[in-house]
Amino acid sequence: MKNKILFILHLPPPNHGASKVGEFIKNSKINNVAKCEFIPIKSSENIGEIGKFNFKKIYYMAELYFKTLINILKFRPNKVYYTASMGKIAFFRDYLVTSLIRIYQEINPSVEVYYHYHTKGLDRLKNNKLTKFLLRRFLKNSNLILLSPLLKNEFEEFEYKRSLLFTKRGGK
Repeated sequence: MKNKILFILHLPPPNHGASKVGEFIKNSKINNVAKCEFIPIKSSENIGEIGKFNFKKIYYMAELYFKTLINILKFRPNKVYYTASMGKIAFFRDYLVTSLIRIYQEINPSVEVYYHYHTKGLDRLKNNKLTKFLLRRFLKNSNLILLSPLLKNEFEEFEYKRSLLFTKRGGK
C-alpha cells in the first residue's frame, strides 16, 4: 500500500523560513512516492503579525482544527507531518490540533507522527509546569525532525521515538 501522508505545515504567505520549507516539501517529488494531503498552518497574513494576537488567529486556529479533523476522517493517513512551533500561544494551537492526531493514533496505532522543529525556544515552554506536562504528552510516541544538532539538546528530557537530523548537506 502506498503511504498516505497528511502534511500540516506553514506555507507562504507570509514568507519566512518555515513557510519556505513547507513550500519546498509541497512542490517536491513526495507526491510521486506517496499519496499526500496538505493543510496550511495559517496564523498571520504578513511578517508583522507574527507573534501578535488578533481575533483572525482564533478563526485560523478553528479552521486548522476542523480541516485536520476532516482529513483524518476522510483521508486516513498512516503518517502525519506537523510543523510544530515554539511560541506559547502557537504551542497551545499545536496541542489542540495534535489531540485529534493522538485520538486517531489510539484507534490506529500504526500511524507515525513527525514533528518538524525549525528553531530553538523550547526553554520558554519547559519553564512552565503546565506546558512542560503538555509537552511530554505532545512528544510521546512521535518522531522529531530537527535542522540542527543544537535542537536535539532541547529535547533530552522528553520521551519520543527517534529524531532525524537534517543538515545543510541533507545528511541524517
